[in-house]
Amino acid sequence: MTTRQLSLSIVFTAIVHCANGCSHMPATQDELLLQSAMEKSEHGDYTGAISDYSHAIELKPGDGGLYLDRGLAREAVGDFTRVIKNDGTDGWAFYRRGLARIYAGDHDEGCFDLRRAIDLGVEESGSALEELCQ
Repeated sequence: MTTRQLSLSIVFTAIVHCANGCSHMPATQDELLLQSAMEKSEHGDYTGAISDYSHAIELKPGDGGLYLDRGLAREAVGDFTRVIKNDGTDGWAFYRRGLARIYAGDHDEGCFDLRRAIDLGVEESGSALEELCQ
């Protein structure tokens, strides 16, 4: 992404955000990038999310959370699947893979994983299931 494309993306994000009310608008470029990356992840655009996280990391290289979020966007489903293959009773892996699958657009499989997490005792999965799998 060129600097011009990045700037246009940030301006577009700000305009869209203000269309819904500017009261909680992020104040800095890295906050705008983080918001954009999270929105892209939620819509399954992991390539775009990774790009936004990478640009945010350039602006705030000391923010460990940005690295974590970028890593989750990169390898979420695959990593959680590896955990499940090693331990099919890890409810938290099913919970996290379920969320990752839903955000990646694999709704049915994600909801299946959330149900399995409930069976394995992860109570948080119940509220996610109610919110995301109706």
